Amino acid sequence: MIATHEVVDRAARKAGRVPEIERITPRVWAVPVTCDLPVRYTFAYLVIGDDERFIVIDPGAETPEGREQLLRGVAAAGLELRNLAGVIATHWHWDHMEAAERLVVETGAWFGLHPLEHWPVAGTPELEARIQAYTDWLADSGAPAEVVAELGDRKRRRGHLFETALATLPLEDGMRLPLPGRTLRVIVTPGHTAGSVCIVDEDEAVLFTGDHVLPTIHPNIGAFEDRPDEDTVGGYLASLQKIARWSDFQICPGHEYHFRGLEARTEQLRARLARRLGEVAVVRAAHPGASPWELTSLMPWRRGWEGLTNPDREDALAATRAHLNHLDQLNTSGTTSFAI
Repeated sequence: MIATHEVVDRAARKAGRVPEIERITPRVWAVPVTCDLPVRYTFAYLVIGDDERFIVIDPGAETPEGREQLLRGVAAAGLELRNLAGVIATHWHWDHMEAAERLVVETGAWFGLHPLEHWPVAGTPELEARIQAYTDWLADSGAPAEVVAELGDRKRRRGHLFETALATLPLEDGMRLPLPGRTLRVIVTPGHTAGSVCIVDEDEAVLFTGDHVLPTIHPNIGAFEDRPDEDTVGGYLASLQKIARWSDFQICPGHEYHFRGLEARTEQLRARLARRLGEVAVVRAAHPGASPWELTSLMPWRRGWEGLTNPDREDALAATRAHLNHLDQLNTSGTTSFAI
């Protein structure tokens, strides 16, 4: 894998800052927008069409600092916010799409999101029903009652819950985005979330991958609380295969740095999943009848189970359940190998 931005990212990390705004191709700019997460920033990508019209892919977190960073990027690219045609979110996580609401309200731009990524508007009965499904999922997994209560309240307060029904452009697989002068297509790639998408820029030979493929971070592939038995690991593997045809493109992910070498990175991700499947299988065999929460607590984690916060434990639980689901799918199909 050839990392064209890795040295810059490493130097910025060492200096305690984010990388500079970068012009990746003549019509694609990368703007780091900081967020309060270990990844430190999300890339908002500016993609320019005809007549200085442009779209933003993953505008990032809505904070004063993030707002300033995004506007500075727009100015560096020689653009004006009034020419914003649209906003895309590769998936619903707040560090990718929280800033979308203000941009859309201010400019009238369209907002593209896959239908499976839509969360109910804050304060509605629909939201309460979704929260109930989430807490039921935790309880059914064996999470303690106090953890269920804490995480349910946290989910209700999450910053990605917009005040209005925002999405105006439902994203579909293969559709062309409405940006004059550009050929940008949507590739639906479920796995990290149910409706994650990648965007193919056929003109500039760039693939925007969100959190689907990152250069060194392994994206969390977890069970979905509203469809807890779905084989999300199998879905993710299929999604990796789906984007293989663009292996020679420049890869622009949501975090870290852009790079080339998609095929090699995909093989690393497959190997990591296979190792984890083996670990989950061993723990389940040694503890028959244990709940998913109990099995998760027995798995090896980088900081140890005791070093994880309850939100981190939720992510760990979702990952364990996803791997359990895939093991069940392999057993159903009569597969005995974890080589995937």
